[in-house]
Order: sequence, then structure tokens, then C-alpha cells
Amino acid sequence: MGLTLASVFRLLQEEPRAFCEFFVDDYTEGMLRKEGRDSTDGSAERAERGSGRLIFKLFDAEGVTLGPERIAAKTVIWAAGVASSPLGRSLGVALDRAGRVEVESDLSVPGHPEIFVIGDLAAVPGVPGIAPAAKQMGRLAGLNILNSIHGKQRKAFHYRDYGQLATIGRSAAVAMLGKLKLSGFPAWFVWLTVHIYFLINFRNRLMVMFDLAAAYWTFQRYARVVMRPIRKPPG
Repeated sequence: MGLTLASVFRLLQEEPRAFCEFFVDDYTEGMLRKEGRDSTDGSAERAERGSGRLIFKLFDAEGVTLGPERIAAKTVIWAAGVASSPLGRSLGVALDRAGRVEVESDLSVPGHPEIFVIGDLAAVPGVPGIAPAAKQMGRLAGLNILNSIHGKQRKAFHYRDYGQLATIGRSAAVAMLGKLKLSGFPAWFVWLTVHIYFLINFRNRLMVMFDLAAAYWTFQRYARVVMRPIRKPPG
């Protein structure tokens, strides 16, 4: 009698959807389940606690305790988000819950018009902490510095959302481009095209295209791992 081993993934998140700030439809939930990932949100736990936030009561190397339920697991990966740089706290100004600096409309620090904060360290309502937003902030901050030098009025920051993309598997992705919402292979192709287009130069684009094509057709994944040499103790 043969023994079959299978891996089961359990995805736990605070929100009812897998990506709380992103377009996700039934297609995405189906793809996660197809890949062996059971998606569980914190609705029951939030109702029990009477809180808007999901808090795990216990997580360790043997699993996670979520409310009255104990989920046993040999591998637990905690992905609670990215903490802001401690540089923001050193400014002595108002911060949001994530440690980001609450800036003025021109991206300057309140009370310090000579200091600008941009990127994911700046708390701007409705602006996600992604690269396109940081690039737009950088351009406006540079423009406002020039305007200040030449005695011109500064401009307020207005984020232009070009859309969001996320790949969730082989030939599978979701995309939200304005009112246009895509899923499956079309969204994956858009993600691939955009990813390659925004690389710095032609050589990088060519190498990435070659690597992605090889991985796609051979079903092989390549990883560059940097390892330090192991030094054995003397004796």
C-alpha cells in the first residue's frame, strides 16, 4: 500500500477577502483553493471580540490559535505588514498607527516647510504604499523645492491611480485598471507586460524575458541563494 504525502496551506487574514486593498473576486478565491490553500477570514473572531481587528490569541512553531479553534501546523509564516522607518519617529511630529508621518498637502512636515516626507513613510489618505505613488511624490517634492527657490506657490499632491496588478499563480492574476477588471490569463499577460516594461534598460528586460520564458515552459524555478561559508570550530 503506497503512502501519498500532500501539503495543505491555510491562509488566515483579517479581512473577508484575501487582499483587503485589492480587487478580488470569486476567481481568486477559487484559484487559492485550487492550489491547496484554505482561506479563512476573521469574521467569527471579530464578532466574538466585538472588535474591528482580528487578533490571534497564540501562534507558535506548532500552529495558530484563532478564537476557540487550534490549527496545527509545522510551518507558520507571519506576514503582518511592513513597519515604517524609525526615522519618522525621530522627527517628533504626529504619526499614524503604522508610524508614518502625517504630512501637509504639499508633502512637507507640519511646522517644517523645509522638510519633505515621501514614499511609504508619508501618511497620505487614500494613497497606497506602492512604487508608483512614491515616484509621483518624488516628482512633486522636487517641483515644490524648485517653486520655493523661485518664490512660486507650492502645489498639492494628487495621486493618480494607474491601476493595480497581482499575480496569484501560473497564468493567473487579477488586475484593476480603472473601471476595467481582469482575471485569469489576460490579467497575467498584462502583469507580465507591465513588469518587463518598467525595468530599467533593454538588457534587463531581455534577461528577465528569457528567465520567465524558461521557467514557464520548463516548469522549473530558479533561485539565487547567497550563502556564507560554514566554518567549523578548531579541534
